[in-house]
Amino acid sequence: MWFLGNQTRRIIVRREAREMLTERIGFIGAGKMGGILIKGILKNRLVSPKNLWICDKFIEKLTSLAKGGANVFVEIELVVKNAVVLFLAIKPQDISGLLVHLKG
Repeated sequence: MWFLGNQTRRIIVRREAREMLTERIGFIGAGKMGGILIKGILKNRLVSPKNLWICDKFIEKLTSLAKGGANVFVEIELVVKNAVVLFLAIKPQDISGLLVHLKG
């Protein structure tokens, strides 16, 4: 969990207390990597589905997440705008295009 930095301890403490995080968590990518992270977060009740903002270019990957109450989008802008913590769960060859899109 090195990518969370100082929030790692906070997540562990809250999980022990069975309290959900209230921050809005965003995911760009809901494929294999992003999907596993999202499922783990939901399974362990770390974040309420309503606080998950998820984007993927394939709508099929978003359907079950939407039924579970997550905010799902095909376009990136709303996820970036609303998320406090953002996970980039995309393939390495796609990162430069994403960063150019986010910068613009």
